Amino acid sequence: MKLILHIGTPKTGTTSIQHYLNKNRLKLTLNRIYVPLSVMTAPGNHRWIPVIAYNNDHVDGFTKKRFKNKKDREEKINDLKYRFATECKDAVSAGKCDTLILTSEHCHARLREEEEIERLYNFFKDIFDEIKIVIYIRDPLKMAVSRFSEGIKSGNLTRHLPAPTERNFDKHLCNHAHYIDLWSRCFRGTEILVRRFERNLLVGGDVVTDFCSSLFPDLDRSDFEDQDKRNESMSLTGMALIRKMNFQFPYFINNKVNPMRGQIVDPILESTNDGSKFLPCKEEFSAYNDAFAKSNEKVRARYFPEDKSLFPPQQVFSEEKIDLEDVEISPSLYEKVIAELWKRNRQIEERLETMQQS
Repeated sequence: MKLILHIGTPKTGTTSIQHYLNKNRLKLTLNRIYVPLSVMTAPGNHRWIPVIAYNNDHVDGFTKKRFKNKKDREEKINDLKYRFATECKDAVSAGKCDTLILTSEHCHARLREEEEIERLYNFFKDIFDEIKIVIYIRDPLKMAVSRFSEGIKSGNLTRHLPAPTERNFDKHLCNHAHYIDLWSRCFRGTEILVRRFERNLLVGGDVVTDFCSSLFPDLDRSDFEDQDKRNESMSLTGMALIRKMNFQFPYFINNKVNPMRGQIVDPILESTNDGSKFLPCKEEFSAYNDAFAKSNEKVRARYFPEDKSLFPPQQVFSEEKIDLEDVEISPSLYEKVIAELWKRNRQIEERLETMQQS
């Protein structure tokens, strides 16, 4: 059996790929491509796969919620490994597939120690005859802007785009040569397919088409369900307004997710789609370009020698460094958000009334 392991990276359309594979799981099985369930968390992310490889002292938000203690952790992981291996073998013996797909950006985001990645390889090599790793990489500056925007949505109070030396950008997230080499060493002899998350470089201009076309060029997807059309970008106005709301509605209250967050964030996103955009300034572009020039060149020379550069250069800049604190928010926008919030709540009430009547 062949394994295709899609490891991310974050902010490169992984959720779209996972939703598409999950929605078309049965149709993929008919084409002898199997998407396992035992290690999946909704909607399509095989989030348990990196956990299998964690060191015993590796704790994150995911494991905190699922393990009571060390003994419980060991028992659950051993059981999970057994169920996964059994599911794979059953899929083959039943004639369902000869290729299996695992996809989780947390493989890249959480597995940073060589011994953990090595542990994952040792687990897989006893199950699969062949392994291919797929990784999508993104221009470091664009990655940073996307992460900055997502952080605001998740409750951060940061005013500026972080420098390339902050938040592991330099060590892991944007240092593509570093982690490609790391996975190459641990998954020795394994083919690594590197794709670039740039619209004009993706087959069909989108990541789902690119993923399927690159891995299964002969697969007929004419009767597959369409991929979800996702626009995760947030306007500059939306970023500034959500940041203001983060002071009043923090993401966590007493270490629990604030239930008001979803009610506040979604109406803001809906109400601030005004075309404004967060843009880096030339100084920030230069900082990221200098920080990752060697890494990018190493990846280009190895995987894309026919191209002059790994990523197209930034073309549009802000005249000066953007400070979200200085972005003006029109008073009328608050009225628009309140109206949107009221409309959504009213729709929920009507659905509940309909359910009660039926």
